[in-house]
Amino acid sequence: MGLKIACCFLFALATQRVAGSIVVTTTPATVDIEVGESLEVKCSWERGISRVDSNDPHLSWLIPIANTRKRILYKQGRIEQVDESKFGDRISIQDEFTLVINNTIPSDSGYFICTVSAGVEGAGEAKTRVNVCSPPQVQIIGKHEPVQANKDTVEIGICVTEKVFPLPNITWYKNTTPFDPELHQRSVVEYDEMGFITVRSSLNYKPQKADRDATYHCRISYKMPGLIQTMDSQRINIIVHYPAERVELVIWEPKGATHVTEGDDVVLRCVADANPPSTFAFYNNGTQILDGVIGDKMALDDIGRSQMAEYSCVALTNFVAAVPGGQLEAKLFLDVREDKTTTIIIAVTVSMAVLIATATVLGLFFTKKLCFASKGDQRKTEDDKEEDIPMKNSTAPHESEPPIYEA
Repeated sequence: MGLKIACCFLFALATQRVAGSIVVTTTPATVDIEVGESLEVKCSWERGISRVDSNDPHLSWLIPIANTRKRILYKQGRIEQVDESKFGDRISIQDEFTLVINNTIPSDSGYFICTVSAGVEGAGEAKTRVNVCSPPQVQIIGKHEPVQANKDTVEIGICVTEKVFPLPNITWYKNTTPFDPELHQRSVVEYDEMGFITVRSSLNYKPQKADRDATYHCRISYKMPGLIQTMDSQRINIIVHYPAERVELVIWEPKGATHVTEGDDVVLRCVADANPPSTFAFYNNGTQILDGVIGDKMALDDIGRSQMAEYSCVALTNFVAAVPGGQLEAKLFLDVREDKTTTIIIAVTVSMAVLIATATVLGLFFTKKLCFASKGDQRKTEDDKEEDIPMKNSTAPHESEPPIYEA
């Protein structure tokens, strides 16, 4: 009896040693490939003890499903069998026992287990991890409706990442500053039957007035064979509405003027920093002005000194609530000065008229004097001529007359 027990014990020890003599290896141990490429995983084994009468081993490829394992390929000698599986006709065996899967898709990712069983010689197995990587397609959807500054947390936009695998990391940015995902992001993940992932990530944020010119985008970090890559979405803006905090009434035309002159065509403009732009009301000493008002401007054509007064404008907020404490108002005293150029022209005109009149009178006077002097000289000349002619009653004998003798 004791001899029988001893023989059984020695046989058991020999069987255990043989069972541990099968060494199985799968290469590579980890595979990262891009979607659509072909997968090849080689399974090889070594026997510790060669027996002439040993049969061909049983070779199987399996995949884990839930809490069990499903066979997808089988081979013994010349017998090969492709089991029905999710791989369909994409799966095959090459060479000794190399697993081949064509046109890989994300759902092919996982562990592939090769088992080798050689009866009394033992059994062994090895596994390879396969990752099928797919780059994302990114679309960003911005909020079209205006949002009020510093009021409520709103959904700024949605970043839609499709056809990606494995699950990517998504980060939202305002300009170049990242948001804290825990505070501002909400994601919904969906898988399709082929294993592709769609992630819808929304950004929730309370915009401020300073964000009126900000841009927003999402950045996707995703895995590809051998590296981590990033992809940025397009940038979006949002329309931020806010009431005016400052209003100013200025002389818009003439440009750069601090005062105006009689006869100027004047334009006053009311400037406020609200969005959307405020509507305005203009006043003159408390009386609303309607004529000449277009939008944020008021025209005063051919202005006179009687229009020199204090003008004011009131900015009325649109869409959002007005600033606490009432509407914003700006005032301007319009200084209308006398047109000195006109006065000088009038003075010069009057002076010229006086000079012309004076010159006319003097001209007449001198003309008359000259006329009198001319006539006097003419008379004097004629008298001189009369004195030089001899009188006929003269006692001097005339050369042509003969002497008279008395008897």
